[in-house]
Amino acid sequence: GATLRLKAVGLDVVTAGTRASTAHEDDRVLALDDAGARRYVEVVVRQGTLVGMTCVGSPELAARLAVQLDRPGIVPPDPLQLLVGAPEDQPGSPTTMPSSTTVCRCNGVTKADVVTAWDGGCCTVEDVVASTRATTGCGGCRTLVCGLVDWLQEVDPAVPATSQEAAAVRERGVAAR
Repeated sequence: GATLRLKAVGLDVVTAGTRASTAHEDDRVLALDDAGARRYVEVVVRQGTLVGMTCVGSPELAARLAVQLDRPGIVPPDPLQLLVGAPEDQPGSPTTMPSSTTVCRCNGVTKADVVTAWDGGCCTVEDVVASTRATTGCGGCRTLVCGLVDWLQEVDPAVPATSQEAAAVRERGVAAR
């Protein structure tokens, strides 16, 4: 499904997939309404998979949720964590994110594409963007791409290596998928 991103003056709206109004009877719908901060977030979970989201006034959360959309096995045991954030070692952390995870839906860029760009010598967000075109569509994935580059700088801080050893160090802790 398509992701729709609207930008009104001072308000960011992102919606994708199933909404509460079109959810199946057995879907789980969770919503957080913070009118004082002009924020509203709604997620629809079907059999452990995030199948829909609506985020108003929370572009960072929208970017994080967009990566998890339609990916089985990514939703935490308590889906409320989708709305309030998860600890670093929960799904969504670059360490546990499978290489096949789509980071930028607009341009079809995966985590593996970002890592490959890094291994090829891209060592800044700007370099990764130039190499992969991530963030050049709607821009909703910019926070995630920056997070991946920060993570790579932390776990592979030297001149980007192409050795299997460097890749093994980065992927340590990732469950076999």
